[in-house]
Amino acid sequence: MITNFEDFPIHSVKPCWLEAKLTEKHINFLWECIDHRKKEKYKNLVGNLHGSYLLDNKEYDQIFFTNIISNFISEWIKIYGSSIFTDQYKFLADHINMMPVLNDWWVNFQREGDFNPIHDHGGLFSFVIWMKIPTHWKDQEKLARCVNSRTPMASNFQFIYTDALGKIEAYTYRMSPEKEGTMLFFPALLKHQVYPFYDCKEDRISISGNISMKPVNLEMYK
Repeated sequence: MITNFEDFPIHSVKPCWLEAKLTEKHINFLWECIDHRKKEKYKNLVGNLHGSYLLDNKEYDQIFFTNIISNFISEWIKIYGSSIFTDQYKFLADHINMMPVLNDWWVNFQREGDFNPIHDHGGLFSFVIWMKIPTHWKDQEKLARCVNSRTPMASNFQFIYTDALGKIEAYTYRMSPEKEGTMLFFPALLKHQVYPFYDCKEDRISISGNISMKPVNLEMYK
């Protein structure tokens, strides 16, 4: 099992999420996590996908949180401050010492025509990591269904949010193999969606998950 990781640069993207390109060692570790995924499909997710599978191994969970997630949390505090940690847990924060934890994470296998409708997540933060992208947005935009569109979106990932004036805005990540290894870290309530891709029989593989706040002393909370 890989445990010796290098650092990776993290930068902010408007209006409130972080982006990073993970190193080869991080990606190899994540493929190892995928190999040890649960066999049963992870149900009750919003994705209209062929399969999502829970990544639930305490040893892998701890390595992932310590070497990847904790870096994003530290960078978030540097850039945006720590108010998000108490805004959603005001009563608990006043009475119980809280800390962020990995709530759950899973791997998605998206096939041709699959999609993830606009949604948000529970908890404090969420993330996505693109592991395998078998299509290129330039080729997808040339398809008959897209070529005459003013807003071709096949295969893309998109955030939806409101600006300071209340106007609905969208930020689009156009998918291609160059995006493999990219991780986005964002507030769980930030709306996002994944468009379907076409004319490709390979799976697109990504990892998603949620970070929550839980009491430090769980015994006193039971």
